[in-house]
Amino acid sequence: MKHRALLITLLGCVGLTWGLLWGTTIPLGVPGEWTWPRTPDGPDVFFGLVIALVIGAVYVAIAVWGSRQIQSAGRVGRIGWLALLTVCGFVWLWTVQESASAPTNLEKVPYTIYYPRSSGYYTQAKSDVTTAGAFLAGYENLLAKRDYLHIGTHPPGLTLCYAGLMQWCDGSPGLTEFVLATVPASATDSLATIRALAAGRGRPLSNADEAALWLASLLTMAAVAMTCLGIYVLIRRYDSPVTAWTLAALWPLVPAVAVFHPKSDVLFPLLAVGATVCWTRSCDRRSLIWAIAAGFVLWLALMLSLAFITIAALLVVMTLWEWFAPRQRSTPDVDDEPVWTADQQLLLLTAGACGFLVPSLWMFWRFDINLFNVWRWNLSNHALFYDHNVRTWWKWLLVNPVELALGVGLPIAALALLSMRQLRQNGEFAARRASLPIALVCVWGLLWLSGKNMGEAARLWVLLMPWVVMTMATSVERMVAASVDSGDADEPTWYASPIAWLMTAQMIVCVLTVLRIDGFHFSEFLTPDGNP
Repeated sequence: MKHRALLITLLGCVGLTWGLLWGTTIPLGVPGEWTWPRTPDGPDVFFGLVIALVIGAVYVAIAVWGSRQIQSAGRVGRIGWLALLTVCGFVWLWTVQESASAPTNLEKVPYTIYYPRSSGYYTQAKSDVTTAGAFLAGYENLLAKRDYLHIGTHPPGLTLCYAGLMQWCDGSPGLTEFVLATVPASATDSLATIRALAAGRGRPLSNADEAALWLASLLTMAAVAMTCLGIYVLIRRYDSPVTAWTLAALWPLVPAVAVFHPKSDVLFPLLAVGATVCWTRSCDRRSLIWAIAAGFVLWLALMLSLAFITIAALLVVMTLWEWFAPRQRSTPDVDDEPVWTADQQLLLLTAGACGFLVPSLWMFWRFDINLFNVWRWNLSNHALFYDHNVRTWWKWLLVNPVELALGVGLPIAALALLSMRQLRQNGEFAARRASLPIALVCVWGLLWLSGKNMGEAARLWVLLMPWVVMTMATSVERMVAASVDSGDADEPTWYASPIAWLMTAQMIVCVLTVLRIDGFHFSEFLTPDGNP
């Protein structure tokens, strides 16, 4: 894409986002079934917008600076740059959320985690988990009650995580004091509200309980920021350090990860990308250890949510494409392609299966819980959701792609589509590097057409959004190559850099979305004075 065409496209993405979210009242979803509410206008929104754009400009400046240094940096230097990117990503996530108007700023965190309406895992951990063993032993009976919302459709991992955080904070007064000292004023207000309500109901919260709640939020933001590292590693398999850095730096600018924090959905991409890194390392290095690690990480992920079945499907499609897709000698990367034998492939698959099955069997032996029955109950309970909630398949068939594009950001969505087109035009679909976008198209396409997620796709598909970002690799690599060929790579001014344009446009889209979308429907359950 020529620089002028790119600039027009990015400006169009920003304008379309602003026009749809701020300039119209078009329902964001399907009226009568599910819609995302807009936050009300007001002076707080304007000031928040200014602050977020200023902080965002600093983040973009650091990201563009890093893109000019990462190519020439040594191994230690690149590690340092990636560490800086992770820290900056965390700071950005904090500030862009805090720039929103109450209660969708960080005031949302205690409400979202504490109230069963939003999830229920924290409440379940506080009220039902006396010991992990007893909780796990009775989990199948709990699922048999056929709850079709949060608890009945998830494995026990999230509840156990909250229970573990409570025990950790309870046993470490120093940690509790430190965590509570990091709570911003906005979240302090909502914590005070929850504290008063809990005391009035005869279930008071201790300092450790409150610290565990906020610590969960901090760890979730850290997980989002650390996902950058996995994206960098995966893109570096076939593309330059500059391309890998650019895509990694774009991840914290995905609007959905800020809108839906602190929901566990924004934690999941770290595990999804982590399992993929382990599996691709096992294939690239023919390493049984990495294969076992991939199976174990996928098992950990499925202890948290059955949504990771989609990640298993992505790995299957990627592996089949890289191992078996027919290639001509002219196909890019074919000369570097490893020659696989059936025995080697079977050995890696067996090692990965062991990494998954061994902990499952250990859980059955140690805690008397059959995880395969748990997952079966989760699927069965999830199917009941649509018996109680009306959804129209053809309407969501039209709405869900738009919701995904807005959730990931229109600049990213546009360049991901462009990359797919470039792969097709250049006959590169058979290349091993195409395995990632091919897997995304296959798995997301099945989810989309099946109607498994009719409503809340912007949240539920956060798990797949790293793949959307990584699908941009071909377009960004060409952008980098064009800059080098034209001499722009050494140009000190930001306005000559297509990477700077892309980062700036995505940052603005992120700010416009985060400050406008209420990801938790607070307007439906908060009283006029701002309390539940």
